[in-house]
Amino acid sequence: AKLPAERSYAREKLKALYIEQNKWSNVADVYKDAIKRVESEEAREPLLWDLVELYRDKLKQPGLVVTTLAQLEKTCEAIGDNARLLRVVETQQSQYEEMKRWPDLIARLRRRAELTEDVAGRVKLHLEAGSLFLDKFNNQAEAIKSYESVLEEDDMNAEAIEKLKDLYGRRRDWDKMIVVEQKSLLLIEDPQARQEALLEIARTAGQRIKKPAVSIELWAAVLAADPTNAEALENLEGLYEKEKAWAELAHVLETLVQTDPDTGKHATALAKLGALY
Repeated sequence: AKLPAERSYAREKLKALYIEQNKWSNVADVYKDAIKRVESEEAREPLLWDLVELYRDKLKQPGLVVTTLAQLEKTCEAIGDNARLLRVVETQQSQYEEMKRWPDLIARLRRRAELTEDVAGRVKLHLEAGSLFLDKFNNQAEAIKSYESVLEEDDMNAEAIEKLKDLYGRRRDWDKMIVVEQKSLLLIEDPQARQEALLEIARTAGQRIKKPAVSIELWAAVLAADPTNAEALENLEGLYEKEKAWAELAHVLETLVQTDPDTGKHATALAKLGALY
């Protein structure tokens, strides 16, 4: 219930007296009583901020700061003001960092990302969360989630791509590693370096994931950039033969006959071509 004007005046005078005497616990009690009595969330919000400041700066009670900030979060959610809610979450983040409560800090980073409208801001927060998961806990699974969230916002983010290449490799998630390695090719400006990287990806795919369609796509990409690449031709010959892709196999065999100086291989390729035709 709302206090009569004379009661409110008395409460303010009492608070001032407690402040003058540095009786901060008593000041906190006055605030808590006032918070119970206000009729709107709008009126409750500034009182809660004052209480946060009191617990943090005067009473040095970090646990009570956390509790009061949780109340503030609910209040700002009820008000429905995103900017006010962000201010609370940012303050929670700072508090948890000071207390070295890393899981709670990371949760606040993710909450901020949910509330942040700016794409670049969300990317920065997800990158920070991923870094903390690795640095503080070596939690690869949660770090991966954060870096994957980065790519949902910015699919060519170089830092996230490099982190995911490493993390997928460590966890032997070869399919996903190949996908991000293919993305990383687009970040390489030098054509020769890009081709060398593509060769490594094609080799890795053949060794690790054993999916003919993926290997064919990668070796075909190698061949598109270097039409006489012997390694690509030999790999595609075997892959097309296994997949019974006869037209593609014929094209590869014809190229081998034209480009490979080994006469023994010529004879083998010609025999296979003869069987196809």
